[in-house]
Amino acid sequence: ARAGELSNGSAAGQRVEEILQDILPMLEQTSPPIFPDDIALAIRLTIRSEDALPVDALSIRAQLQELPVPSYNITSVEAVSDPDTKVAALVYGTWDVPSFREGSFVARDGAGLPLYTGTVSIPFVLSLPDETIFGPVPVTMYQHGQPGTAEEGLPRTAVGFSEVGHALIGFTDIVNREVITSGDTSALTQDVFQTLLVDNRTPEYLGTLPLAEQLAFIRMISGLDRLDVFPVGAPDGVPDLDVSAPLSYLGISKGSTHGTRLVPYAPEIRAAQLAVAGERLSAVYIHQSSDSIYEFASQFFSGVSRTDLYVSLALLQMGYDPQDAVNHTRYMYRAPHELGNKNRASVLLTAGLADPLTPPYSTETAAWGFGLPHLEPVQSSVPSLPVISGPISANLGANQTGAYYQY
Repeated sequence: ARAGELSNGSAAGQRVEEILQDILPMLEQTSPPIFPDDIALAIRLTIRSEDALPVDALSIRAQLQELPVPSYNITSVEAVSDPDTKVAALVYGTWDVPSFREGSFVARDGAGLPLYTGTVSIPFVLSLPDETIFGPVPVTMYQHGQPGTAEEGLPRTAVGFSEVGHALIGFTDIVNREVITSGDTSALTQDVFQTLLVDNRTPEYLGTLPLAEQLAFIRMISGLDRLDVFPVGAPDGVPDLDVSAPLSYLGISKGSTHGTRLVPYAPEIRAAQLAVAGERLSAVYIHQSSDSIYEFASQFFSGVSRTDLYVSLALLQMGYDPQDAVNHTRYMYRAPHELGNKNRASVLLTAGLADPLTPPYSTETAAWGFGLPHLEPVQSSVPSLPVISGPISANLGANQTGAYYQY
């Protein structure tokens, strides 16, 4: 191949020659240099590539930009009379989310790209602060934890946001709408492993499909510029929301993991607070429920060992890697994609020490992937993160501030 004698119309030979043209000059630059005449055998091993990681997200975003802004319907508006909060009203409705779904997986076209399959109506909830009486208010997008729903979590969380005059809006993700319907997270573990056994694939309702819905929800929020339901029972003709104001994001627990995956592809978000974010699904499973997973696996495979379990979880992680949130963090600041908008959100990533659900190495990996410094005081050292003293501003760029913080 080095002598150029393999091509002769052979595609494989031509490929080997092209590979050597890349490799041999690099070897001559090593110290000490390795010259071609000293090489008896060169073997190239391709382990895995990151090239395919952003393909689904970029394709879905591009298709959403071409589709109409999702429509919505208000089903009820409830006045909040609690004098201890500044929440004025809770608004309930449905929105028509563009779907790229086929069962537990992403629907795909002949080229393997996500395929738009129509719209599905799902609920959302919106809180309006007392400030709405004076005119349109800015919006924060909210994503709940797991188990949980927007209907349960948003009204509680809205109290703090109303204090600063923000509306809060959110919807319930697929897993909590359809799989964890009784609050029992073991139902999800069983469904994931049953899907693996039946379909030999990791379900995509875990990561890619929630990302698609969140990207669509941002589009829906942009279409709320004429929403007028306040004062309750006597709308005043003035829009309730200022969708031109910077959009912010709050993700709680699993919602923060969804946010970790979302922000690299959502330049519309100006600032994001990711509470105990991260992922590494297999590590989270081990941290949360390795015993229950082992008991479940034992029902199907007699004589399964703990070693078998951990090997299986490693294989599960390989199948899940394209969806894993931390694998997408590099596209935030390190290698951002051209999305028609150069802005990227400022990120505050927080970690709770001794968290029984989210392991510390999950949030630490996300922080390193984003390239965030560790904001003092340091409760537990993370050697891979530089330490920074507060207050901080624009430490990641002219318009980006970011930090990892432990409590």
